[in-house]
Amino acid sequence: MSPAPTCVTSQWIRTARHGRPSAPQRPRRRSPLWPGYAYCGTVEVHRAEGFVLHHVEIDKVPNVVGRTLKRWFTFETPDRLRLRVDTAELNPPIVADELLWEGVPR
Repeated sequence: MSPAPTCVTSQWIRTARHGRPSAPQRPRRRSPLWPGYAYCGTVEVHRAEGFVLHHVEIDKVPNVVGRTLKRWFTFETPDRLRLRVDTAELNPPIVADELLWEGVPR
């Protein structure tokens, strides 16, 4: 039996070459069925090194299928996860791209 779906808040934090982070999106409750960016595939966790590899098998953007996406992770609290896009995947003028996930109390 699968665990009950968990709702999260999420926000992207992007920093351009000028060094100022973009204004984060206002945090909102999200359901597991939220129609934002979505892909699926297998994930390799490299715990000691602090990164995961997402092997994309299905994506809303066809050009991403078959790619491996590297994300550095940090657990800031047990309910708060920060994923940072590997610098090799960033396109100028973006110099940092992060996703912050936080569990929402039920």
